[in-house]
Amino acid sequence: MKPTTLFIIFFIALLFTGCVGLQQTAPEQPFANIYDTSSDRLFETTLATLRSQGFTIMRADKSRGTIETEAVKIDAQTAVALFDKTYDACRYESFSIRFTVTPISNDHSQLSVTLLSNQKSNGILEQTLLNNVAVKLKGNDVLAPSKLDVSHAPIVSVSMKDKSTVEGYLLDDTQRGYLRLKLKTGGILHIERDDVERYTLTNEPTSNRN
Repeated sequence: MKPTTLFIIFFIALLFTGCVGLQQTAPEQPFANIYDTSSDRLFETTLATLRSQGFTIMRADKSRGTIETEAVKIDAQTAVALFDKTYDACRYESFSIRFTVTPISNDHSQLSVTLLSNQKSNGILEQTLLNNVAVKLKGNDVLAPSKLDVSHAPIVSVSMKDKSTVEGYLLDDTQRGYLRLKLKTGGILHIERDDVERYTLTNEPTSNRN
């Protein structure tokens, strides 16, 4: 083989390797919403929302617009619900959440949220928290999962299209886009209907049980 041919092959291989490396290290875009409010108000509302949902704040820097929670333990149901993995497949036993508030104008600001974990999040928790911030901005209280009344909520088993299963109390199935469940472990999930294969009743409402 001629030296020039070897050089061309080497150059193409080097170029391909460089491209693959860039693709692997490219950061994923965080979940974000833009709100019709000042960055100061959005920061305080986000902080209040997290505390009402039972998260412990590790640091909150208003000047930088960043909030980070203490680590939250991953149990078997959390692993499947938020990371689409079994607990045994998870490489770490906890995750934390980072929020960043970015001012856009005097009355518009952006809130982004990232799960800090070695697992790839499916986005359910991020979008749920962003929705909860929007609710609280409108002046409505977001009930913590532990304070929700599930005495009349049926227990359902949701079979996902990726073959995973989620069980919990069905709080709301009237929305067109998602099912709203309270996990037995305490979390709230908004499950996109497009991801659901089917869901079945596994028990009567808790108030009817002996």
